[in-house]
Amino acid sequence: MSSHDDNTDDKLRRRIARLEDRIDDLEEQLDEIGDDDTGSTAGSKERRPLVEKLNAGTDGSVGTDDEQDTNSDSDDDWIRPENWVDKIGVALLLVGLAFLYRWSVEHGLVTPVVRVGFGLAIGTGLGIAGWQVRDSRHRLSQILLGAASVAYYIALFSAHHFYDLIPYSVAFGAMTGVVAATFIIANNERDPALAVVAAIGGFATPLLLSSDGNIPGLMTYNAILVLGMTAIYLVHGWRIILGIVALGAWAFVGYASSAIWFAEFGELLFVNQEQPLDEIEGHEQLYTQASLLITWFCIGVVPTVRLWLRFDPQRDADEDDEQSYQVNTALLLAGASAVAGFAFTMMIWDNPAWLWTGLSVIVVAAAAAVAYRFDGDLPAKLISGYRLLATAFAVVAFAELAPDGHFITAIAALAVAVHYLAARFEDRLFAVGGHALLAPIAVYLADTAIMAG
Repeated sequence: MSSHDDNTDDKLRRRIARLEDRIDDLEEQLDEIGDDDTGSTAGSKERRPLVEKLNAGTDGSVGTDDEQDTNSDSDDDWIRPENWVDKIGVALLLVGLAFLYRWSVEHGLVTPVVRVGFGLAIGTGLGIAGWQVRDSRHRLSQILLGAASVAYYIALFSAHHFYDLIPYSVAFGAMTGVVAATFIIANNERDPALAVVAAIGGFATPLLLSSDGNIPGLMTYNAILVLGMTAIYLVHGWRIILGIVALGAWAFVGYASSAIWFAEFGELLFVNQEQPLDEIEGHEQLYTQASLLITWFCIGVVPTVRLWLRFDPQRDADEDDEQSYQVNTALLLAGASAVAGFAFTMMIWDNPAWLWTGLSVIVVAAAAAVAYRFDGDLPAKLISGYRLLATAFAVVAFAELAPDGHFITAIAALAVAVHYLAARFEDRLFAVGGHALLAPIAVYLADTAIMAG
């Protein structure tokens, strides 16, 4: 029998073993349900076969009310007409209130204080209504609670930005409180839609409210927000939250890094110009670098850690869509975060040669260590990605370390090492990286031949 047939038989045996384990788990759960339903007389009644119980579960006769409610709240419910009626009804209500509000403002019937109070009252009403129907109409509850957060957010922003009714510190604190409350409700209700609203609001707050160049404050806020959102991702695994925090957090870090870099050329952007440049610059560098490290850890490392904690070595990632998505997410964010962290750190500290080399070597060592230590404990595709990441930053390091005229020689040696390791670990994806290293060598040789001719 060929090795291919042996691998196929091994996969079939693993699948059968997993199916048997799942059937055992289902039987235990159904036995517990049967015990709850029959009470003290359960022992005197003959239990139905597993298939009959499963069939009974499909028509609703088996399972708790909570389970039935959960099943009725699947993702497919979003396309059902009755749920669109809910959404359209809430939208029409908000549009009607907006027109009433605009009419009253145009006719001078309300003062700025009343306008803000009106917005807060709408938010309170929507929040109470959403909380009341959270068990019976979960989708409608999501819409109402999300609309309540938006109403509070707009009212507080208007009170500061348009009417000057509250100072910056109060507006920032209140809007941040709305974001925190929305996150808490989203976590308790396991509601990713509310978490998305809170995440967008969290990153929008410092953009809507001018921070007056307070980069240390912005970086502190960014670090807190990233830590909180990452904790929610760890618990629930909502990838959309991870995507939002990746875009928002790296945008904030890039914003601050650009300010520091431009300051080197006398164009002090986004900072308080009343303070001395040297004091501002040194103060901001430390805060920005600290926030960068926290952002890098939460976005670049935590997804891999979460996958490691939940990884099942007997399950093929290609056979599990959810696991495959998690692998792709962790791989993308690990690589992107390494590149972003490297680039922004170079901007913060004015691109010294020693930092370029040191960061490259650190990334190479860290990625190689993960690939070596967790080989077999993480999906093979993710391990290949870390090997490729180490290879890419090895090229970056050679750009600075290789003596003049010997960069191509260093790349050639690296390509040989990559091919050797790829063959040793039987890693085809890693071998592709080795082939890619041959491209600049071929270009160099061709250019040399043309110049010589």
